[in-house]
Amino acid sequence: NKHSGTAGGARAAQGLIQDGKDYASVVLVLYNGSDDPWETQRASTQTQARLEEERNVTVTSELTRLAGNKTSSRYKINGVAATRKQVAALAEHFNLQVENPCAVLTQAVHANFLRETSGGKRRYDFFLAACNADIVRERLLAARDEYKGIATSLEKHEERGAPLADRVASTSKLVAEASRRDALERDVSAAEAELAWAEVRKVERAAGAGEAEVSRLKDKVGEATRREESAVEELGRLRALTEERTREREVRLQQLHAAQAAAKAAAQEHRKAQRAAGEAQDALGETRGELAAARRRRDEVSAQHERKRGNLDSAKAAAAARLDAARRSAGDAKAPA
Repeated sequence: NKHSGTAGGARAAQGLIQDGKDYASVVLVLYNGSDDPWETQRASTQTQARLEEERNVTVTSELTRLAGNKTSSRYKINGVAATRKQVAALAEHFNLQVENPCAVLTQAVHANFLRETSGGKRRYDFFLAACNADIVRERLLAARDEYKGIATSLEKHEERGAPLADRVASTSKLVAEASRRDALERDVSAAEAELAWAEVRKVERAAGAGEAEVSRLKDKVGEATRREESAVEELGRLRALTEERTREREVRLQQLHAAQAAAKAAAQEHRKAQRAAGEAQDALGETRGELAAARRRRDEVSAQHERKRGNLDSAKAAAAARLDAARRSAGDAKAPA
C-alpha cells in the first residue's frame, strides 16, 4: 500500500478482515456503459439480462485468513470465477487506482486517524493522495514553470507583446488564484470533504484553462517568431535590392563620367573645328578676292581681245578693199591691150 505511511493503514490484505473474523468479502461495482465497455462472461441468463440493463461490472474479492498471518484470495467478475491476471486487466482497462488507501484501513487505525486532534495536515495530505489532487498540483506547478519559460520568450518580442502581455497577466492571475486556492485547500479539514472535492474540480478546470491559455501563448510566440523571421527575410531582400541599386548607381555614375569626358572632348573638337572653319572662311575670302581679281583680268583681256579682233576685222576689210582695188586696177590695165 503506497499510501500506508500517510494514512497509517495496514500494509497487507489481511488488514481488510475485521478483527476476530476469518473471512471478508470486498465488492466493487463499476459502470460499464461507455463507448469502450469491458467484455466479460455472465454467471447466468438472468444475471446477464440484469447486468446489461444496469450496465455494471461487479468485481468480488473473497479473503480468507490462514495460519501464519497469511491470506488467500479468490476473485469473481459478475459472479464468474476469475484469476488475479484477469482482475488486473480489468483494472487497467478502467484505469483504476487499485491501491486506494481508503480500502485498507483497519477499524482501530481508522478511528484514531479521524479523531486525532493534531492530525489535520495528515488527513488533508491523505485526502489529496486519495483523490489524486497531488497530480493536479504537479500539473499546476508544471504549467507555472512552463508559463515562466514562455514569459522569458515573450521578452524578446516586446514590440508585439502588448496583446500577449494582457494574456500573460490574465494567466498569471489564474495561476495566482489557483495557488491561493491550493493554499486554502490545505487548511480544509476532513469533515469538509465534499467542499474539498468541489474545490479540486475547480482547480482542475482552472488548470485546464491555464494550459489552454499557455497553448494559445505558445501559438502567439510561434506566430511572432514567424513574423520576425519573415521581417528578417524581407530586410535581407531589401538589403540585396539596395546593394543592386547601389551597383547600378555606380555603373551609371561611371557612364556619366565617361559621357562627360566624351562631351568635353567633343567640345574641344568643336572649338578646333570652329577655328578651322574660321581659317577656311579667311582662306575662302582671300580666294574670293583672288577670283574677283582674276575675273577683272579676264574681263580686261576679253576687252583687249575684242579690240584686237575689231582692229583685225578692220585690217581685213582694208586689205580686202585694197585687193579689190588692185584687181580692178589690173583689170583696167589689161583691157586696152
